[in-house]
Amino acid sequence: MLALEGPLALRREATLRVIRAAVELDQPTPEALAGVGVPRWDAQEAVRRLTGAGELDARGWQATSRLAYRGLLIASLEPGTSALERRNDSDRPREKALRGGIDALGDVELVALLLRTGSGSEGVLE
Repeated sequence: MLALEGPLALRREATLRVIRAAVELDQPTPEALAGVGVPRWDAQEAVRRLTGAGELDARGWQATSRLAYRGLLIASLEPGTSALERRNDSDRPREKALRGGIDALGDVELVALLLRTGSGSEGVLE
């Protein structure tokens, strides 16, 4: 089991954001991840877990671990499900706005709230 699979089940979108950023970096550190937009707390926790599991060390990724996370990203794009359906209920735009206020939403989420629904083939977030 990969170190970030547990958090992926609990905080899907936040963990996927961390994984997407981390696999693009040869040396993912909390500072480097924060520099590409990952919240500092998520970055620190992910690096702690990856290092503790031996998937990341002072030189960077273990090659097999990086490949496994890339595969995990691909697997997370289940065909036939929209981005909204892949989100945890608490990460959906409407629920996120109710919980944290409208300022908690990004531009795409704000537009999704306004549109309310997507087309027949794509969800509102696409």
